Amino acid sequence: MKNYLIYYLLITLSIIVNSCSEGFKEEYSKLFIALTEVTAITTPTTDTTPDYTFSSTESGAITYGGSCSSSTTIAVSGNNTITLSSLSVGTYADCTITVSKTIATEKSEKKLSGSLTITSFTVSSSDNTTTLSAPDNLSASGANNTI
Repeated sequence: MKNYLIYYLLITLSIIVNSCSEGFKEEYSKLFIALTEVTAITTPTTDTTPDYTFSSTESGAITYGGSCSSSTTIAVSGNNTITLSSLSVGTYADCTITVSKTIATEKSEKKLSGSLTITSFTVSSSDNTTTLSAPDNLSASGANNTI
């Protein structure tokens, strides 16, 4: 009888420990926010306010780094499409997005964050046509051809 009581107590104790540790694992399994690129900005683009889509594993506040910014300041869990603020003609290789949030437990607060570098892209002027003079044997004398 004594052995059964000991086995019963050991089984009960192991059930309690396992159930507590599962809750602990679930609560603290998210130690960072993962960001991934969904739709890169087409390059070159003539759009000075291009859209960019990324995915986040958590919701949180968005901050921007490098040469890019946006009026969108909140990310949701899942896909997020942001419109970048007006950009000048040029190449953008230093644009970053950071999503962060603070989670509170009974005893402490933990700041979670994740960063993503936007794939390099180029904004070009809207007039990409070039006029060339063709030799006389290819077109009428002195005519210009637009490519």
